[in-house]
Amino acid sequence: MKKQGKNIDWLARELGKSTGTVKNWFYANSYITEENIRKIEAVLKKGWTTDENS
Repeated sequence: MKKQGKNIDWLARELGKSTGTVKNWFYANSYITEENIRKIEAVLKKGWTTDENS
């Protein structure tokens, strides 16, 4: 994510989640579902593709 110039706030907005929720996932303070893992992967892939084509 950092390589893409993105941060947790950006990811939270893209996922429609609160920044606190996403931070908890990243710092292992709460369980992340497989569904949310797939959503994160899709958002990051989309963000990477968008950045590459800029």
